[in-house]
Amino acid sequence: MTHAATVTRLACVLVISMLLAFGATDLYAQAAIILSKNADFSTDDRTFDRTEVLYVQVTALHVDFNDLDKNEFRLKPDEGGNDIEGAFTNHFNGTYTTSVDLSTTDPSETDWEWRARIEDDNDNEFEARIDITIGTEEEDDDGEDDEVEFTGTINDIQSDGLMVDDTFFFVNAATSIRDHDDNPITFADLAVGMLVEIRGGRDDNGDLFATDIEIEDGDDDNGGGDDNGGGDDNGDDNNGNDDNGDEVEFTGPIETLQSNSVTVNGTPFTVDASTIVLDNDNNPIAFADLIVGLLVEIRGDRVGGHLIATHIKIEDRAHDEIEVTGEIEAIEASSVTVGGSVFVVTNQTLLLDNANNPTAFSAFAVGMLVEAEGDVQPDGTITARKIKLEDREDDEVELRGTIESLGTDAIVVEGVSFAVTEQTLVLDNDNNLLSFGDLSTGQFVEIEGDVQADGTLIARKIKLEDNTEATVETTGTISRLTSNQIVVSDITFLVDEATEVVDTNNQPLDRTMLAPGQNAIVRGSTVTALLVATRIKLLDVTANPTAIEEADVPTTIELHQNYPNPFNPTTTIAFSLSGASAPVSLSIYNALGQKVTMLVDGILPAGAHSYTWDAQDAAGTSGLYLYRLQVGQQVLARQMMLLK
Repeated sequence: MTHAATVTRLACVLVISMLLAFGATDLYAQAAIILSKNADFSTDDRTFDRTEVLYVQVTALHVDFNDLDKNEFRLKPDEGGNDIEGAFTNHFNGTYTTSVDLSTTDPSETDWEWRARIEDDNDNEFEARIDITIGTEEEDDDGEDDEVEFTGTINDIQSDGLMVDDTFFFVNAATSIRDHDDNPITFADLAVGMLVEIRGGRDDNGDLFATDIEIEDGDDDNGGGDDNGGGDDNGDDNNGNDDNGDEVEFTGPIETLQSNSVTVNGTPFTVDASTIVLDNDNNPIAFADLIVGLLVEIRGDRVGGHLIATHIKIEDRAHDEIEVTGEIEAIEASSVTVGGSVFVVTNQTLLLDNANNPTAFSAFAVGMLVEAEGDVQPDGTITARKIKLEDREDDEVELRGTIESLGTDAIVVEGVSFAVTEQTLVLDNDNNLLSFGDLSTGQFVEIEGDVQADGTLIARKIKLEDNTEATVETTGTISRLTSNQIVVSDITFLVDEATEVVDTNNQPLDRTMLAPGQNAIVRGSTVTALLVATRIKLLDVTANPTAIEEADVPTTIELHQNYPNPFNPTTTIAFSLSGASAPVSLSIYNALGQKVTMLVDGILPAGAHSYTWDAQDAAGTSGLYLYRLQVGQQVLARQMMLLK
């Protein structure tokens, strides 16, 4: 999603299902590993003549092909003989191939085992062991099935199985399921998001079934951390307590702060009275002393699908440094505003494009996604040390509804058109593969897709559904916002009094916190042919632009960025009015959307106005605040940061 893409790379991310690797119509090419007599992998074979060549293809998209730690195969006879060992050719797209001239194998052996192992430095791995016969046309009858073993994240759980990194395994009473301490647990104890090691085989129908499932420790999963963190976790929570859940540890900048939670590298942690918070000299401090942008090391336990922070420690860079990733909200001659903070650009500021090449300050524009680093000066101003343009991932759309029309390479569902490619996965309601030609108008489907730069929607998955409740969910940037509409990923939702607005921890927010340019997940349903938003979830309250747009807002008011920003202990908020005297309100809200104080509530004349806020109404609590100016039906808002 857009927000997560700006700050982190998950330790075990599968970009696309193994089943998508070479098209949805070729069954053999969709297997995680193929052993074939043919160089084009058009067949999946287990019996070979000694005059043939064994061609092998592995699809392991959850392994980072740019950071491999192990890349090896081994062809081993069951009894005696010589092994054949080697490495796969890495195609740097998640696929690996090799070939073996079988004339070089020991002619006295017919029963062989093919072993493959591919692993990256983050411990994401693929491992397989497959029995084959060389030198006879008879199938190996030792009763052993092909074996598949790898570590990944549970994506989905169904009544008869589960998806691990988008690969479906059937589960039955014979499946052994254990926690990370090797204690037996039930299938019901598993949850989406858990990191597991799964071992299984393939039955006569070609379906994968799980023989063993074991929950992995959190040090195999960096909990959404990027390359800065995710080091080995020794499992000690420093409180003398035994951890009941997976343990997570990584380092990154604070992105959002709530009263009882913190988000680091795109991952939210719940904070409670037992959370230990330390400064960079290991001195205890209050959670309220943290601010957005600080670099911290965070440790926590995964309990019931949630991360509970046990330790938060400010890293060794000084308190007067700040790092914020977000959209550019404003650009002046020598400054740029990101996440409500104004960074002053000097001759020493390093300016980089998204490929880390030096660029000019003139190359930046309002709305661009950037990472800004700077030093807070004694007067509260921020001197920019680096400003780097960041890439965005495609916005995502997911909806459930009726197929209205079908073309040779397109599908329309609930009025939304998706392009269909060879990589589009088509499934029935039991997750069996279908071809696109098997679909027909009137069927009810769940469809997932990505929004391209030109606005085109590309279908990633189409799945037949039994449930016929039409819903639409999209993740992306709010491109337009009015009093009764919100537009995300070029999809327009109506907004009414029943529409729920929440933060990343599902805590209610005031609707005034919404603004164009924010990243959000919008879910809605079709009501009398209209798409009505039922829930709007903000993904990053720190990366907002400055204005909350109302329909047809006339240019009669102007709200300026507070100065200084960040501030301590006071700041000045200025605005200007044109036209006749009008009722004016100027209010301050905290990051939870709760009103802190109202600085102005009355009739003001046209002209320039300014007011000072000393933050005493907020008890001096550090963090992000929003100030909101309303003149009649016109509303503008900006963000500011109190820095202690």
